[in-house]
Amino acid sequence: MAEDMFSKWHGLDRKKINWGPVIDPNKCTGCGLCVVTCREKRNVFGYDPVNKKAVVLFQERCMVGCNNCQVGCLWNAITFETESCHRMK
Repeated sequence: MAEDMFSKWHGLDRKKINWGPVIDPNKCTGCGLCVVTCREKRNVFGYDPVNKKAVVLFQERCMVGCNNCQVGCLWNAITFETESCHRMK
């Protein structure tokens, strides 16, 4: 259901828009703040219990232009390719 809900962004196929978080595993402490920040509907993140780190599960669910997870990450472990956000794949 969520796949259908977020499959388009202003009429564009969301999978063709290069926008989404990237987690640096060397900086991620596994606090889970990004997981709960995005939890209610989009569920972009998950948690890897083996490595005790957050992981990006569904990048195409990330709302284009949103970077709340990046702003909230105290360890600067999340980045976005901001220069390519308007570039189509």
